[in-house]
Amino acid sequence: NINEESRAALATMPLQAFRSAAHVTVDAKSLAVGDGGNEVGMGKVVSVPGVGDLSPGGEFAALSVNGCVRSCDVAVLGTVSNWAGSAIEAACHVTWPAETDYVPAMRSSGSALEFALLEAIMAKPTLAVDGSHNDRPMSVDGLNFDPYHREFYDNLWHLAGV
Repeated sequence: NINEESRAALATMPLQAFRSAAHVTVDAKSLAVGDGGNEVGMGKVVSVPGVGDLSPGGEFAALSVNGCVRSCDVAVLGTVSNWAGSAIEAACHVTWPAETDYVPAMRSSGSALEFALLEAIMAKPTLAVDGSHNDRPMSVDGLNFDPYHREFYDNLWHLAGV
């Protein structure tokens, strides 16, 4: 458990000091996962000429206004950042198979597990909400779990098991 004092110290810690505290070597590569430009590491994308001026329109500001400026070595982008993170997990499984092959279980129940996780974070005491909705639908980044997320996870884990 991290108390508020520790959380505040971590939030203001310079990156090199944080890497040192976490025992990360100076030659370690950084990876960032994002979908909209405001996630840590997306400075790699926002700094590309012309990209900072892009905006999805409407109430959304250009990436140069709302985008993160902290860069990374490798940026992995997805329509939904959860999808990009899950794709990294599946790619790691294919590249470096684990001693315990969990892909058959994920293939048969991966979307059910993702749904259970979403349900849990939306329940008390957390009561998380999808920031793009005023009500509390079972959705992530404005996309309902069914059919979008369920289909993605089912397809991803099917591919990882090939």
